[in-house]
Amino acid sequence: MDPLERAADGAHAAARADDMDLLRRWVAVAPAPATLNAALCGAARGNRVEILDWLLSCGVPASATFEGVPALEWASREDAADAVRLLQATQATTESAGERAAWLPAALAVPRREGTVGHGSETIHWIEWGERGAPPIVFVHGFVGHAEWWSFIAPFLAGDRHCIALDLSGHGDSSWSDTYSREKWSTEIDDVLTAAGAVGNPLVVGHSMGGLVALATAARRSSTLRGIVVVDSPMRPPEPPPGWTEPVPWREAAPTRRSVYPTFEEAVARFRLVPAQPVSNTTLFRHVATRSVRRTEPDGDDVGWTWKFDPSMFGRRELTPTCTYLETASCPIAVVTAEHSWVVDPTVPEYVHLFQERHVPHVVIPDAHHHLLIDQPLALVTALRTLLQTWETPHGR
Repeated sequence: MDPLERAADGAHAAARADDMDLLRRWVAVAPAPATLNAALCGAARGNRVEILDWLLSCGVPASATFEGVPALEWASREDAADAVRLLQATQATTESAGERAAWLPAALAVPRREGTVGHGSETIHWIEWGERGAPPIVFVHGFVGHAEWWSFIAPFLAGDRHCIALDLSGHGDSSWSDTYSREKWSTEIDDVLTAAGAVGNPLVVGHSMGGLVALATAARRSSTLRGIVVVDSPMRPPEPPPGWTEPVPWREAAPTRRSVYPTFEEAVARFRLVPAQPVSNTTLFRHVATRSVRRTEPDGDDVGWTWKFDPSMFGRRELTPTCTYLETASCPIAVVTAEHSWVVDPTVPEYVHLFQERHVPHVVIPDAHHHLLIDQPLALVTALRTLLQTWETPHGR
């Protein structure tokens, strides 16, 4: 039995036995959809309404399955009347509110593999979907984000692609570092591609800061890239034109110290998007939030739950001007922006085009803010599919 299956079985049994402490430990060991889905089904079987409600509030779908059996069926088999009522009510509310689209459970159920690779003294974590040997795509998260931001996007492209999402150092389940820079993060992509067995020239897709890491990668190894897609990234010309709008001042959101919360639920409840924006899809918001926290080290002074990112990054990043990357990058570049972004100035695509001999496609995602992976995930998937098809179809055909 592999570690993920063991964690799923453990979480299922803990939830069924109403052992919340043990369940939290299993979730901390493997905070993957399979673990949470198994726990929901265990709570349904045991009629553990408090645990069931907690899991549902964290974004675990009421339609979750374990061993191929839906949670509602598990509850019905065991005559767990309270669980049946809660699951039915949740499904009805979700359907009427439109918060959870029918596509989400299927996307999260696409098989995935996880791994780590050494990068100097650090360890870099990644997730992959699809068959090795297929054309590779690397997904890069934004600042203080993590690979799970792509966990409901990448599966849509994994049918004929080898999709890989990594946690950059200082983020997610990767090690923290003494120094951070886009160039350093770019070399972490190299190591993950090798460790994940990627074959052929990859496409690099980056959101926000991840788009700047994609640019740094293009500046360093354009000849070995299929191209890059920069998704709502705050690029600034060296001499901004009249009317230029400065991106949101990220440093205003910088934490002065590590925040620790006594329970998992309290930590998740404190999760916020930076920059702030309306949240139209609470299910995806919770999905990201529940995967953004970790348990503190047991021998530390502060016991509880905290954010996965390294708070010292806010004061220890080395930033290279965007134009430096664009002057060197020669691979295809596409720009995707959100219609209501507070981060990207409307003149950014024109600025990028100044450095590129070829056409730079620009896609605007309607009715989306900066965190468009949560706002408009399917529109983003469509944009990526279209860009891939455009770049891979010979001219004139």
